[in-house]
Amino acid sequence: MMQGATMVVLFGHAMGLEGSPFGIAGLPNAGWATDMPGYDHGWSWAKKGSFGIQGKQRMYFMENIHANDWWGSKYVWFNLLGKTVTFTVDLSGIPCGVAACLYFVSYWNPGPDSKYCDIQPNFGGCFELDLMEANSHAYEASLHTEIGSGKNFDATCNMNGCSVNVGRYPFTRSGLKSTEIYGPGAKVINTNKPFQVKATVSKDGYMTIVLSQEGRILPHFNRTEAGNFPGVANQDAWKPEKYPTPGGISKVEAAKVVAAMKKGVRLVASTWTTADTSWLDGTACNDQPHGNIWDAKMGISNWKVQETPSAPADKTDAKEETTTAAANDIDVQLKFAKDQGAFAAMSKGITTPFSILLWASAMLAGFVMLRVMRGLTCGGNLTQLFSYSGHWTAYAPMADAGELLESAPISIDCNVGGEE
Repeated sequence: MMQGATMVVLFGHAMGLEGSPFGIAGLPNAGWATDMPGYDHGWSWAKKGSFGIQGKQRMYFMENIHANDWWGSKYVWFNLLGKTVTFTVDLSGIPCGVAACLYFVSYWNPGPDSKYCDIQPNFGGCFELDLMEANSHAYEASLHTEIGSGKNFDATCNMNGCSVNVGRYPFTRSGLKSTEIYGPGAKVINTNKPFQVKATVSKDGYMTIVLSQEGRILPHFNRTEAGNFPGVANQDAWKPEKYPTPGGISKVEAAKVVAAMKKGVRLVASTWTTADTSWLDGTACNDQPHGNIWDAKMGISNWKVQETPSAPADKTDAKEETTTAAANDIDVQLKFAKDQGAFAAMSKGITTPFSILLWASAMLAGFVMLRVMRGLTCGGNLTQLFSYSGHWTAYAPMADAGELLESAPISIDCNVGGEE
């Protein structure tokens, strides 16, 4: 019986790629192909605009899933500069100790096998952009431009990467409990239910990732919050004041992203495990058992890659996405916004007394300042800035304005603390 099953698997693999059709505009024969074929691995699926994995598996987005072999097909080629990737993900079935991933790596032509690569030296050491390395208790996004100095922490996006994580440590830098903003039953992203991911890569190579759910918004990865630095010592994990300040993404690293994108990248989805996943879920899983990967499953739907809309379009989208924003936990969001470098921030669409007061006060202050200081240039002595963000209405001190400008699409007449 086992020999028969093996022959069926081998025969099926010899006749074509193992996977499922997932046609898109312009590529009707596209699909997801696995490179871990056989009965001793997990399985993948794709249907009705959704795709996913159960068990241990890895799959690629191919131009022609009906090709006879890897030589006969090509990867779907992407250049993400000026693009936004959006999708809805269900990680309720991904337990502690298992990582569900969606990422882009350097474009290499397949044949005779998948020609898999990632930042690890034993897998080619290629460019890797991780939109999601996550489970139901922790979420990490990372940028790896090249092996570089290996595992050194030198502020480059090397093998260790420039990352942002929620769940590895018990608190954010502001002292907010990580389990309150992400995880099963969390107040912002409750992983018992699906949530949305929006990843934008600017034309100059900077990535921004925002998680959202039912009108609640969790800013995650951006050019100022990402960093390449050693982990927090065990004895300091419960002391937020000991957490390092991120070094951000440098222009040099962003230029490497631009170069990689112009050559092209390919899309990979995978689920995997190892004995130690503390780099991902650390204290979030301290009291949880290591999950069984064979029972683990993730699903992704509403997956799109589109041109990043203009600022007016962003504003419209933000309003539509936050029609249920009354469900927001204001205290949690305000504190997390402070952690992102702003004094107060909230999702556009909230109509609480506090948000109305904040908006009215800021508008009045701005009017008075403009009247009194008419003609003052950007080099004047303004000490505060009020500006509109596509996702946030924020009131930030002058010192933090640059970070706010860099982390979200904003239309403003002068460049305050940011870069052209």
